[in-house]
Amino acid sequence: MDYRRPLIAALLTTGLTVPIPAAAAEPYCGITWGSTDKSQWFVAAESTITGVRAGRHDCYDRLVVDLADAQEQDYDLRYQDSIYDFVTGAPIALRGGAYLMVLLDSGPNQFWDPAKRTELVDVGGYRTFRQVAYTGRYRSGLYLALGVRARLPYRVSTLRTPGRPTRLVIDVAHQW
Repeated sequence: MDYRRPLIAALLTTGLTVPIPAAAAEPYCGITWGSTDKSQWFVAAESTITGVRAGRHDCYDRLVVDLADAQEQDYDLRYQDSIYDFVTGAPIALRGGAYLMVLLDSGPNQFWDPAKRTELVDVGGYRTFRQVAYTGRYRSGLYLALGVRARLPYRVSTLRTPGRPTRLVIDVAHQW
């Protein structure tokens, strides 16, 4: 005799339910990046920033930094509670619920100074990005700050194509 039938019938007639474990949820768009600090350091990986631009994708927003003279690129990215100008020490107000600080090793001869320091790229209408700012230079590093909607998963990669500048690519997911 199948002993489960009377038990199931009893549960159904009493209104009690048995919890059924839910299947593990699939990650959003297959994204498994996380939001922890990301760094990459090489010896003498100096470069010159030639441009900054942004793009929208179905699952994430993308920031691209064009770098001349770079085979590899040193970088350090991390979420921070506040963003400061590295020259004056003054706080920088960025739009967004979280702030991603981007440090690029540019070498001692890099004097990049964009005209629109607090609005490097127009990210109006983006799902995740709220503002991209240049926050200054300290020693051999250039600092950018990315205001995002919330502390979301992100990834960093370096793309190299013969005949084109090296590109540092930062993707920030639209959600967890």
